[in-house]
Amino acid sequence: ACRRAETEQVTKQSERSEVPDATPERSAELADQSREVLRILITAADAVPTLLPSSMTLPQLFGHGWYRHCVRVCEACLVLLDARMDHENAALRRSLLEHTTALIWLANSGQTAIDALQQHHQYGVRKLLDSFTGDGWPEVPSETTEMLGLKLPSSPEGFLLAFRPKLKEFGLEALESPWLIDSAVAHPSQRSASYFWKRTGDDSVTPVLDPVETDHLPTLAGNAQLLFLATIAVNELLDGGLAVPLAKAAEVLGTV
Repeated sequence: ACRRAETEQVTKQSERSEVPDATPERSAELADQSREVLRILITAADAVPTLLPSSMTLPQLFGHGWYRHCVRVCEACLVLLDARMDHENAALRRSLLEHTTALIWLANSGQTAIDALQQHHQYGVRKLLDSFTGDGWPEVPSETTEMLGLKLPSSPEGFLLAFRPKLKEFGLEALESPWLIDSAVAHPSQRSASYFWKRTGDDSVTPVLDPVETDHLPTLAGNAQLLFLATIAVNELLDGGLAVPLAKAAEVLGTV
């Protein structure tokens, strides 16, 4: 299973990367380091489908799906960053945080996590169908309605479906602050509006077109560390199939 010490080591490094008085030279060095880690892991991720056994388990199938999501989110964040739209990465970073912690849970709990997820999915399907009232709704696929008739096993880990309990369970408490900030930016809030106000010395506020300085986890450093954690988790599910690129990424990050 994913070892708590590994996750704590990487999240502590994540905290160090947020130091506000880093020199421009150190910031550039960290950016280059993070891009290299992302390059190594994104490239290696293309091999994951070939590493899955023909008789794959549900945890492996879910793990592939969530890991693929993490990889594509990191690729999309790089596109926005290079287009000078890093501020708009908030919703993507939030999703990456949530999928990474879910992968760690999956690697630790296996089928027990799947049981909790499927129960939650069944509940969500019921809510969705209950909302289909009135005319104009498309025909509901039969597999959707069939889901309601399944008798699913119970799971003692339903509480880990929520984000914060997973942070506490796996020693990831350092990720709560960036998650809260990105959540506020991704949703309509005072914080999301205030990035487009500029305060002047006389306490007046001027509207601006581009966001003022951000206070979130730097996209490059944060994403590199999160994808590294996600890769540790999926590597457990693949019985060590990504050990080589993980070792290369760890050497770049300085966690070995």
